Amino acid sequence: TDSKGENKFTATTFPKADTNVYGIWQLSSVKTGFENYPNGWTEKLPAGQYNQRFSRYAEISSAVAHSGEKSLRIAVTADLKSTDYVYVALDHDLKNLTLQNNTKFSVSFYYYAENLQKDLNVYLATATPASIWGGLKQYSSNTYSVRVSDVGAGWKKGNIIFESNLTSDEANALYLMISNNSNPTSVYFDDITVETIPEGQSVVTFVRNDGSANEYSIKNYGSFITFPEMGSRDYYNFAGWYKDAKFTTKYNGAVHPETD
Repeated sequence: TDSKGENKFTATTFPKADTNVYGIWQLSSVKTGFENYPNGWTEKLPAGQYNQRFSRYAEISSAVAHSGEKSLRIAVTADLKSTDYVYVALDHDLKNLTLQNNTKFSVSFYYYAENLQKDLNVYLATATPASIWGGLKQYSSNTYSVRVSDVGAGWKKGNIIFESNLTSDEANALYLMISNNSNPTSVYFDDITVETIPEGQSVVTFVRNDGSANEYSIKNYGSFITFPEMGSRDYYNFAGWYKDAKFTTKYNGAVHPETD
């Protein structure tokens, strides 16, 4: 019932008074790589000046790729300041990849860890299309950790779930963010897929205590939860899932609840 798409029109019969309703297209699913990344976005600027779409610690590389011939390389060196951000604007068809507000998304990506001295956190942010500094909102509580143990393991897949909370209508462009890491680092990223989690679906997040990445079950309310395969671990038996990080209350759910 509004041009911003915040209040959905649900009436099925004619109202007593004339009214306007607004149609809106929303992102469903899009896959983006770095084969045709806009050249103008990657410009390297002199010291003291910053490319506001593409961090100076990033580059489009032909060294390795998950698919195609190019990928995104994050090459962090020892001169990284604690106040520096490592960021890359994501594109689709040579334009900024933009998101709708107050919506849950699942973002998957492939990465290749070439050199790491310590774990590296990956997360998302939204800001204005032309500048990371315009209306920046960081979703740093929803991260994926690239582990030191991933070095030499080839291409691996990561996944992040987050809900958009735009600071303004204009700050709707999606950015890939990397946590500060002053150690020599070289990690490649490719084939990033952004999918909207539809209304009526919930997310069950499985948090392991062995340092491995979170896993997710995303389904309609009432659908059976898909539990991850736990495999085996020398000298240990898997004791089950719990509702809390202190392992005091066992989780006995079988179907997706209405809330995450």
